[in-house]
Amino acid sequence: MTTSTARPGTNKLDPEVLLARAASCVAVMRDVAAKNQKIRFHGIGRAVGLIGQDEPWEAWHRQQVADICQFAAAADVHAYGRETLEWWRVVDRQGNPLKGVTRNSRLFLSLPTVKPALSFNDECPAQAALEALWPSRLGIVATAGID
Repeated sequence: MTTSTARPGTNKLDPEVLLARAASCVAVMRDVAAKNQKIRFHGIGRAVGLIGQDEPWEAWHRQQVADICQFAAAADVHAYGRETLEWWRVVDRQGNPLKGVTRNSRLFLSLPTVKPALSFNDECPAQAALEALWPSRLGIVATAGID
């Protein structure tokens, strides 16, 4: 993988790439813990496929790997209610744990209450799709017909 996975004109990762790399990061961190090892940021970048084995480490990779770790940590906390990944295993050149890599990482799923100007009838595909996705999160009132 190369940094061509970044959005054009930026060094920010596309959402799909970020989420895929975060999922890989969870597996990498579990593997590192199972082997009782430590890993550096560039090692995570290579292990999740962000940086090819022959590619040089660039300055912007640090932020990309930090973003990946933040999303991995947030997913971990979201799934288990606490951190289960051992982030102290991510170390600097001297072997010291990096501080604050994932502190306060959380996923927030929140949608504003939707108050439509019109009522929907029971044949409205948009209404059905919204209710299927977020039945208890959207404040949409459905009626049987249109007046």
